[in-house]
Amino acid sequence: MTTFVVVDIEADGPIPGPHSMLSLGAAAFTVADGIVADFEINFEPLPGARPYPATMRWFETDAPEALAHARRDPKPPGEAMEQFSDWVFTLAEPRVLAACPAPFDYMWVNWYLYRFLGERMHSPVLEPLFSAFALDIATLFADRHGVPFDKMKPALLPEEWYDGHEHSHKAIDDARGYASALYRMAGSGTVTD
Repeated sequence: MTTFVVVDIEADGPIPGPHSMLSLGAAAFTVADGIVADFEINFEPLPGARPYPATMRWFETDAPEALAHARRDPKPPGEAMEQFSDWVFTLAEPRVLAACPAPFDYMWVNWYLYRFLGERMHSPVLEPLFSAFALDIATLFADRHGVPFDKMKPALLPEEWYDGHEHSHKAIDDARGYASALYRMAGSGTVTD
């Protein structure tokens, strides 16, 4: 049975390297068991990286509590990714990474894994931690519900599908909410196992 690992990251800019990941949240589920585990960790800034001013203005204006949450007890990036990797390896295989939007979160997770754990990785697509792709929850929803792809936004997912998990921009809250939404799609037969 596939384990879906839904990740959400918060960052201080649009791309990894010049900017830093602030927080990583993940929620894992199987179709048979629902959510089976979750994970949360905050990061120290990358050496030499600088926050992107527009991103920080957005956090300070729209999500100050999420920013404060992401700054609690940060770990060095290498240590944080080691802990994330160790957690993922506790989950049953096969494992599929999922996110909303997957291109953004995948980019950050992949970059940090290769930057800090490159010797443990087998290919440039997240193996052995995950299968060789990332599932985009919004695209799957759009395909299954007839929403034109150019009109799809995460906000179109039905609110009740988040099972009470507020979309707070705290990585763990958002990961749990998106995991609940993907679990709904999986349970309704729109994700096959």
